[in-house]
Amino acid sequence: MPVAGVGPLPDRAAWTEVVTRRAPGLDVTIGITEREMVAFHAMNPVPRRVREVPVPGSALAADGVEHAAREFAFARPSRKPAVQLSEGARVWAYRFDAAAPDSVFGAAHCIELRFLFGTDVDWADAPMLAGARPQDIESLGRRVCPAWLGFIRTGTPTTDTPWPQHTAHSSSTYHWQAEAPWSRDTCPMHRRRLRT
Repeated sequence: MPVAGVGPLPDRAAWTEVVTRRAPGLDVTIGITEREMVAFHAMNPVPRRVREVPVPGSALAADGVEHAAREFAFARPSRKPAVQLSEGARVWAYRFDAAAPDSVFGAAHCIELRFLFGTDVDWADAPMLAGARPQDIESLGRRVCPAWLGFIRTGTPTTDTPWPQHTAHSSSTYHWQAEAPWSRDTCPMHRRRLRT
């Protein structure tokens, strides 16, 4: 994780000054995923055991810890520059919420990359896509790619539904979700299960 004041990054005061000076005319998209932190602990047996403790609220407590960690490590650090940049730049914020039905990861860190880079073959064994049907992945990809390409071409994401700008006065966040809940893929040739 980048740290202010540790090369090559400037300290916070210098960074704020540079952002304020250079923001006008920039187009920025910044985002997170719904379960950013899960990729860092899902395979760790300790958090998994906490969820399985037969005590009311243990899973809820584990979810709360995960949410707090996401807020601390990803959400808050992305909101702050989004607001600072929006003083002069055009900023679009997003949260990627789509998750495969059999994945222990859910909408984990970097899941949106599948919809931007590579081919089905490149991602065939990705545990974060466990149980997703190829047609569900393709359907979401047909919405994600044009949005990013529109942003690259024009500075504005192209989406079927409105994606308002993120400003200091309106912290609009576009949520990437499947059009319908993803179905489990029952085809043995497509089925990918995470082995634990």
